[in-house]
Amino acid sequence: MSEVEASVGRGTSTTSGDSVALGRGLAILDLVRGMGGASVPQIIERIGLPSSTTYRLVGQLVRAGYLMEVDHRVLPSDKLSEARSVDAARVRHLATPVLVQLRNYTGLTALIAIRVHTVGKCVEIVRGQGAYRMAFQPGQLRALHAGASVLPLLAFAPPQVVEETLNGPSKRPSTARPEPEELRGELRRIRKRGYAFSSGSIGPGMVGVGVPVLDGRHCLGALSLVGEASQFSNLRPLVSELTSGANALAGMINQHGALGVLPVGSDDPARRQPVRFESGIRGRRRVG
Repeated sequence: MSEVEASVGRGTSTTSGDSVALGRGLAILDLVRGMGGASVPQIIERIGLPSSTTYRLVGQLVRAGYLMEVDHRVLPSDKLSEARSVDAARVRHLATPVLVQLRNYTGLTALIAIRVHTVGKCVEIVRGQGAYRMAFQPGQLRALHAGASVLPLLAFAPPQVVEETLNGPSKRPSTARPEPEELRGELRRIRKRGYAFSSGSIGPGMVGVGVPVLDGRHCLGALSLVGEASQFSNLRPLVSELTSGANALAGMINQHGALGVLPVGSDDPARRQPVRFESGIRGRRRVG
C-alpha cells in the first residue's frame, strides 16, 4: 500500500467542515491539473496545508479516481481530461476488432494505449502466439518514454507534456529515462519515420513497434505490436500493417466519436462488428 493510500483512513470530516474540506480538495485538484502532476510535498508547500491533512485529502482524491499516483507523484486522472482527450472505454470498443485483425495477420500481440496527461495507459491487449509475459496490461500506467507502445504518444504530445516528461522526476529503475537530448532526438526520429521501435521495454527479450493514431496532428492513441525478437526480422510489413490499422481506427473514432459514455451492453465483445482494412502484409497466410 502506498503512503497516499495508507493515509485515506486517517481522520474524519464533520458536517460543519465539509465545505472547508471541499475547498481544499478543489484547490489540490486545481494545482495538480495546472502543474500536470506534483508530489505531495510540493502540494503541501504550494497550498500550505498541514502534512496529515494533505495526505488524507490526496488519498481520498486518488481513491475517488480524480487523481492517480505514479512514481511518487499524483497526476490528474482521465476524469479530469484535457480538451479533445479520448474516452478509454470507447477507444477499447472501437479498437478491439483492429487489434484482433492485427494479431491474426501477424501472430504478434497487439495493443492500444492512450495518453492520460503525462503517462500512457494501456486500454486493451489481444494476445499473440508465445508464452511471453507482458509488463503492460489493460488499465496499467506507464511513463511515456518507456517503450514503443507509448513513445508515439509522447512524440505527438503537446510541448508542455514533452517538457514535463523530459525534465520531471523519474524514480523507477524499470522505467529509467534516457538523457533529455537523447530522448529529444528519438522523438524527432519517430515523427519523421512514423513509428517507434524498442527492445526490452515491455518485458525481458521482448521487442515492440508502435505507430500513432492520428487525427490531423492530434494523437488519439498508439497502436503497437509486441513479440519476441525473432518475430521482427522484417519491420517494414509490420509497420505497414500497423499504419493501415491506425488509419482505420482513426476513421472509426472520427465517425463514431470517442467521447461520452457507451450505451449499456455496447461494450460486449459479442456485439462488436469485424473491421476490415487493407493488410500491409502481402502474400502472407493469416494466423489462426
